[in-house]
Amino acid sequence: MKLILALVLIGLLAIPVVYAAEQCVQPADLAEDKLQARIGFAEYRAERHLLAMDAIINYLDDAGNDTSTLEDLNADFETKSEDLSDASDEDELDATIDDMKDIVKDFKSEIDDLDLDNDMVGEIEDAIQAKFDDNENDLDDKLQGAAENGKSFMQGKFEAAFCVAENAIAKLDAKDVDVSDAETKLADIKQKELDLTQKFEDAVLSCDTTSMGSCDSDEMTDFESAKTELAGDFKDLKDMLKEARETKMKEGSSEDNDTNETGEEK
Repeated sequence: MKLILALVLIGLLAIPVVYAAEQCVQPADLAEDKLQARIGFAEYRAERHLLAMDAIINYLDDAGNDTSTLEDLNADFETKSEDLSDASDEDELDATIDDMKDIVKDFKSEIDDLDLDNDMVGEIEDAIQAKFDDNENDLDDKLQGAAENGKSFMQGKFEAAFCVAENAIAKLDAKDVDVSDAETKLADIKQKELDLTQKFEDAVLSCDTTSMGSCDSDEMTDFESAKTELAGDFKDLKDMLKEARETKMKEGSSEDNDTNETGEEK
């Protein structure tokens, strides 16, 4: 879930002009927002795994199978899932997620060892889906919450990028550079950002358990297209400001030459 559009503005202008620059949000300031967004998605997927495990264990137990090992793995997974919200940073979160993946792998290995026939596999899949259906509202709430956290993180990154751009524009404006085109471009970008964050939410909900990097839903395609377009707009804005600065510098150089030729100050 990475959208690092702010980076294209890091190299914006550094004109030595005295003016009241706005203090922009730094990447470290957004670390907690990013962490909470990741935790939300991890908790949603963990809940689905727990429901599926429960459905499988119930089915196999009813069929007369020994489910003690599966029950132990399920308990271990549940304990780890409760640790997700306690992660203090992304490294700690990744370590917990890796442990959970290992448990899921062991759980699947235990089921493979049972050598179930196709009919039983089909019945288990039906049992899992029924479990999901019974808990649909809770799952939807978790996914929606994760999407909201993701939007919050994305909006924070945009606000940081907007701040960098506005400071660059203000620097040029303080040097009497015409920044009207840049201001119009930035206003257009801000409007597109509102559309992009909504497309992000739509994409998340459409992809459900599929990672955004692997999802190919129409909503994800729309989001990726809008993201690419906005990244191009940010680059265009950076180029506008660079050109405006260079034009101003050339004008200053021309005035200096005129002064040298006439021996008079302008």
